[in-house]
Amino acid sequence: DTLIRVADLLESDHLHECLNTTIYRPAFDAYRVAHDGLESLALETADLQLAQDVLATLFLWHLAYLERPRPLSLKELAQATLTVSDLLRAEDAVAYVLGRMRELGQVRFDDQGAAFVVTGGEGPTPVEVFSRYREEALRDAYGIARTWTDGLFLTPRETGGQAGLFGDFEPNEMKHLRAEFRHLEYSGEVVVATRWQLDWGMPLPGEDVHFRVVILTGHRPDAIRAADLQDPRIAVIVPSELTGGAHAAAADYLAWQNMERDYRDRTGPEAERMRDWLVTRRVSVLSDLLMKQTGLYRSATVVTRDGLAIDVREAMGLAGTGHRVGYVVERLLAAAYRDLPIEVGKLRSLLRPNDAGKLFGGLFGRQETSAARAALRNYGVGLGLVHPDRPTGFRPTACRAFDLIRAMLDEYQSQGRELPVWRIYEHLSGVPYGLPYLLVQLYLLAFVRHGQPRVELTLKPGHRLTIRKGQPLPRPALTMTNVVDVDWKLGLDRWFDALIPARGPSWNDTVAFAREVKPDLHATPNPAEIERQDNALRAAMETLGQEAQTARGGLG
Repeated sequence: DTLIRVADLLESDHLHECLNTTIYRPAFDAYRVAHDGLESLALETADLQLAQDVLATLFLWHLAYLERPRPLSLKELAQATLTVSDLLRAEDAVAYVLGRMRELGQVRFDDQGAAFVVTGGEGPTPVEVFSRYREEALRDAYGIARTWTDGLFLTPRETGGQAGLFGDFEPNEMKHLRAEFRHLEYSGEVVVATRWQLDWGMPLPGEDVHFRVVILTGHRPDAIRAADLQDPRIAVIVPSELTGGAHAAAADYLAWQNMERDYRDRTGPEAERMRDWLVTRRVSVLSDLLMKQTGLYRSATVVTRDGLAIDVREAMGLAGTGHRVGYVVERLLAAAYRDLPIEVGKLRSLLRPNDAGKLFGGLFGRQETSAARAALRNYGVGLGLVHPDRPTGFRPTACRAFDLIRAMLDEYQSQGRELPVWRIYEHLSGVPYGLPYLLVQLYLLAFVRHGQPRVELTLKPGHRLTIRKGQPLPRPALTMTNVVDVDWKLGLDRWFDALIPARGPSWNDTVAFAREVKPDLHATPNPAEIERQDNALRAAMETLGQEAQTARGGLG
């Protein structure tokens, strides 16, 4: 009741006796060379079995049409081998193994079909030569480790296609990347390292660096201890041991490199044949190596100071190093920044640097644009800088960042000291708050504008801070009045010096006297209202001065 395939005929002892006769022996010898060579193709078990069946079918078909050979189509081969596949069409599965079998020399395959070719009797075949190189490579443990590491950094230019897993990195060079967490962008450090350096476990340097991810290229579980990591935002990824298919793929690539080096400058037909074979073989060797790289990191271990359980398997299922690192960073920051002083659920989208500038303009009425109004709606409520019922301007509501700045200010004033701005950045951007520098800058300027309490932000000597239209400040300080005119850009903190109590009396201290000039003036904590009344007072005083001048002229 069992269907007989063409390949099953080769199990006949009688057929083997016939194949060893003079007329068939050259073809049978070529078949046996090709059959032995299949093992070197590093095929999966199911694919290897299919390759053996396809080879046997092509060989017997060749014998049937010795005088007028003709190829078999993919469909005919799929039917003859009774091929089925859960992942591919039967014809695609046959095409895949034929593509790998091209390296053997005894199989010719193109879009029209495949055929068996009698070859291999004139000296060692490329497959046999490669097998000897592979045996040598398997004895070179250091060479395999080096080849594996080098393969991780292969670029598309070097492979002619897909890059290595870390092809966009240089070994042991720290790279700055940005990652998204809770609708905010964070900058940090990532390095793919061939060794562990103790300084990578030191605390993060501040300066808006919020994470450090160290990805090791080799299995060194004893080189890193959680106790060596002095910051909860550091993660070290240690791949699993180089064994099994990954080890075999590295050995194949090492063997290919050695064989290519030895035949590169040789002359003669045999050397030419080897070089042609190496060109074809390179594609499959590299493809297998690159495919195995991801697998080794799926079972990697992640070491953190606090022993976080981070499953790299899910991260490796994402496309691109940036997304994979982002997966790890998200879990680092979720554990470290447990007291982020914003309402994340009310941020409508990712807050990017250019959005912060639009928000600054919308808050202080310097940008009456649709983009500024959209920024107020999208981010103002979540940041506590606008009222949820009227997200049209600066109306701080339960702003926790202001509370934190105010508490620091009170502490330093109680000691009779100025509050250095770098301390504010260090405190608000570090654990457990985790505000990016652009938000600390926004909150600091908004705090000065809010005027509760009245403060000034002093500037460093030689600062280059300007206000609207590039005008210089009259004195090196930002106040509740002029802070709204600042030309917003990232990195203003390099000019900020200290937060100090504002000089002179407040509006509410002087409003009683001002009513003698303009009776409808009133006390208010609203800086925009104070500014409006101040302008009205100035206009009233100018009018009063003109009237006094006229009266003085009449008396003359």
